[in-house]
Amino acid sequence: MSSSINRNGFQITEQIGLGWESLPLIQENYEAMEEIRKLSELGFSGQQVLEAMNSQPVIPKAQKRQEARYNLNGRVKAEVDRILNSKSLSANGYELDRSRRGKTNYMILKSSIDMRINNFINRKANERSELSQKDLDLIDENFEELVGSVLERVLSAA
Repeated sequence: MSSSINRNGFQITEQIGLGWESLPLIQENYEAMEEIRKLSELGFSGQQVLEAMNSQPVIPKAQKRQEARYNLNGRVKAEVDRILNSKSLSANGYELDRSRRGKTNYMILKSSIDMRINNFINRKANERSELSQKDLDLIDENFEELVGSVLERVLSAA
């Protein structure tokens, strides 16, 4: 390679570390081209698509944690509904209320799962707003086992 000085005053003496990489062309990917066609039909310009692809929505930690707490509550409710349906128990029935406290099957099962989750992460009732992302991740990883331990206790005694 010939040695020359560029306009910034640098002299290039050699070239190293070059390699060859084959990249698949988007035009050869039928699914990608089909999606691009759909976006075009919807009236989006190439620039709009590029900007959307390059923008990464930033979700603050607090918002992410809040969504995880909300999702945990929804997951518990859905699991309670699933369990009651699988056992042919009415959510408004009282078969699980062994102490005759006037609590429905839904209330008994949901509060039992909530208490088990709280005990698992060493929290008291009404402290969900203080859960860390680490706590929420730990609950998520162990959710099935936590629910299983509640089922053994609640349903075996019913």
